[in-house]
Formats: sequence, C-alpha cells, structure tokens
Amino acid sequence: MTDSSAHVDPRIERTRAHVLAATAALLEEHGAEHATIEAIAEHARVSKSTIYRHWRSRESLLLQALQAAAEAAAPAAADDPATDLAERLTAFAALLQRRGVRTVVFSLGQAVEQDPDLAAELRATLDRHRPKSRERILRLAPHLDTRDADAITDMLTGLVCYRLLTGQLLASDDMRHAVELVAKHLTALSTT
Repeated sequence: MTDSSAHVDPRIERTRAHVLAATAALLEEHGAEHATIEAIAEHARVSKSTIYRHWRSRESLLLQALQAAAEAAAPAAADDPATDLAERLTAFAALLQRRGVRTVVFSLGQAVEQDPDLAAELRATLDRHRPKSRERILRLAPHLDTRDADAITDMLTGLVCYRLLTGQLLASDDMRHAVELVAKHLTALSTT
C-alpha cells in the first residue's frame, strides 16, 4: 500500500487506477464471484504480482474498487443539508444495488470475520467518511454533539443496509422522507 502523503510515481498511480477500473468493469459485467485476481490481472493486462504489490488480497482490492465507485457516484454537494444528506445516501443505496457491488459487500462481510487486517481496513475506509457525514448532520441540527451526530449517521446508513440485506430497493423519496423525519425530530428536540 502506498502512503498518500509521499510522492507517488505517476506510472504507479496509472497502474493502480487501471487495475481499479478493470476490477470495477469485471464486477459490473460478471459479479464478484468472477472478479478473481487472475481475471482482474487478465482484464487489466498486468501480472498477478503487480496486483499483489499494490493490494495484499483480493478483498482489499475489491474494497478499494468499491470505495472508488462510491466516490465517483457521489453527487455534488447541495446547499440544503437535508437535501444533501438524502442525495448522498440515495446515491450510496443506488451504488449498493448495482450488479456486482451487492455481492462484494456480502463477500467483504464474510471475509472480515476471518481477516482482522481486512476488518481494520474496512473500518478505516468507513471512518474516512464519518467526519463528512457528521458535518451534514450537524448542519441539520447544530445543537447535537458529535456522538449524537455519529449515531444518527449510523441509523440512516443502517436503513440503507437493511434495505440491501432484505432485497428492497430504496427510492430517493424513501431516503428523503427518512432524512426529513430525522430533521423534524431533531428540530423539535432543539426547541425543548
């Protein structure tokens, strides 16, 4: 893994980006079960050792490919905090419902039980987004402390995950309604 604070050779960045794009394409076309290191290497036209030089495992590569897809799918920030939060969570839900992504999420869920390093990597990936989510919640309800804002973020993300696990689509209206409901109750709490 490369240190993001150090200078990285542009060729390395291109190789990593190319492998991530090949991984995303394979996931989209064939699903996680076909996104083996061999298939990714063949699709990216690199050696398996090149992949293992940058990622310690298939799951680590899949996690980073999922992260890149999430960043690419994120909408531009909206001025209204409730709209911004609803749009971002809806985009997250839509990403999780895409072919291949859902199976990656489930396979990562199983893999982290066996691999403490992968579990730490997954936590670090999710924790990188926590400050921005916290900021959006605090824009909705400035009276909250960070612990409460984190709990609300977890609850809203939990709605997305619940729908994913139960095979229910999450429409943007559903997410908007959930965010408005939270905002309404947060506003009521701030006035009491």
